[in-house]
Amino acid sequence: MTGSLGDTLAAVPALWVLRRSWTDSPITLLSNREEGCGRVGPSEILEGSGLADRFTTYRSQEGPGRPLTKWMGRWELALFLHRFRPDPLIYLIRGDRDQSRVGRDLAFFRWCGVRRIVGVIGMPGRPPSRPGVPPRLPRQADQYLVRLAAAGFLVPPPGKGRADIALGPQDFARMEQWRLRLADDHGRPWIAIGPGSKMPAKRWEEARFAELGRRLIATYNAQPVIFGGPEEKPLALRLMAQWGRGHLAAGTLDVRASAAALSRCRLYVGNDTGTMHLAAAAGILCVAIFSARENPGLWEPYGDGHLILRHDPPCAGCMQITCPVPGHPCLSAISVDEVFEACRRVLF
Repeated sequence: MTGSLGDTLAAVPALWVLRRSWTDSPITLLSNREEGCGRVGPSEILEGSGLADRFTTYRSQEGPGRPLTKWMGRWELALFLHRFRPDPLIYLIRGDRDQSRVGRDLAFFRWCGVRRIVGVIGMPGRPPSRPGVPPRLPRQADQYLVRLAAAGFLVPPPGKGRADIALGPQDFARMEQWRLRLADDHGRPWIAIGPGSKMPAKRWEEARFAELGRRLIATYNAQPVIFGGPEEKPLALRLMAQWGRGHLAAGTLDVRASAAALSRCRLYVGNDTGTMHLAAAAGILCVAIFSARENPGLWEPYGDGHLILRHDPPCAGCMQITCPVPGHPCLSAISVDEVFEACRRVLF
């Protein structure tokens, strides 16, 4: 599977199915790693959850100037598979991959001595593209369940899988240690805010987050709690300075302690990020601000009751990392009024 926060959390319902089916069998979770990118790996997310007994990774960094790293990663993976010989290997990779890449992966696994591969049947493949009208797809988490069902596993209905990461007393204890160091918020209701994203095309404007926070404070006496990675800390501090209040969790808590803190919040409001998926896994409702770069549905937070805010301009489905269109039309169409009203609907 792919090792990032959102990708790992999308696989959690499938991992619960495997764990339930194989109560006495060890599960090794194999994922890629990109060194030096600050990405959160599956072990940081799932260690202690009981979903895997072992975590291992291989190098996969690609791109200009990276051919040596890519080939070293392939040999690293080949050596592991040849020695470990998983039986079966569960192929939890995005289902919309190009079929030639899937065929390449399967040939590679067989060359490494893997004889039984599960999770290929039921892959939807790359959907047809219509300019400005990207097709709606099932959630990635449910696509994994469909593939397990095709292999004979008993799976829950769409959207009904178990998505939590089995937080334990240690996770809540680390969160409580952090909370005790915070300034007194006088018992105000916590609202989780996720204003960042590693992908510029997914970032709603900072000024709009600032205005949204002001309205939530004025209307609900809310205590904003800003989540994200270390790279979000400067943004978080700027917002908190404008609001005159707030708690900084971004870059301060580890992933599982962050999930424990999220579980104390009344809702999550923010961009389409791994933090959004972590909020859903923590059991709170999300008001999710989506760009139109990808297909709708695929990366929506798991479970019922989440509110998705998305507008599709003629350039929807562009798959751009940074929006090339002046004004970033898909996200600028989502107003502060629209997001605040969605928050109001979730809160009351």
